[in-house]
Amino acid sequence: MKIFSKQAEQKARTLSRSADEKQQHAHALAEAVATLDVTLKEKAEALSNKENEIFQIRELLQQKTSRKESLEELQSQLEGYSPSVREILTKLGEEAAETVLLGEVLTPVPELEEHLEVLLGDVLNTVLVPTGQSPKPFKFGFTRRIGTSNRTGVG
Repeated sequence: MKIFSKQAEQKARTLSRSADEKQQHAHALAEAVATLDVTLKEKAEALSNKENEIFQIRELLQQKTSRKESLEELQSQLEGYSPSVREILTKLGEEAAETVLLGEVLTPVPELEEHLEVLLGDVLNTVLVPTGQSPKPFKFGFTRRIGTSNRTGVG
């Protein structure tokens, strides 16, 4: 009977070691699952933050695109220009892209900007074209040289 009990003891020890190993393995797996769960939650939160960022960027892009389209529409209709400047730019057609208004060229210090507008008034609407081109004559227009600039005024 001692043989049987030695064998049973060995079997019991083997089973006990095996159970301990399995319990340690299960504990290690539980820790790994807990770590993965924490990592998953962190990644989900980071993903949510990035999705919110993307949403905000898309909204900003939509606003900027809408603003750009509005400005392009105003520019194509020559909004903000006096009727005479609109007529000149319309008659110049594609050449109008190479023109600029005197008011767009002048960049005074902010303190003087309003005074300069009052002083120059309608002269700020003088259309400047590169001197390499001859301005097309208009029955209501005139041509003059402005300072040492390489542009000619039409207005």
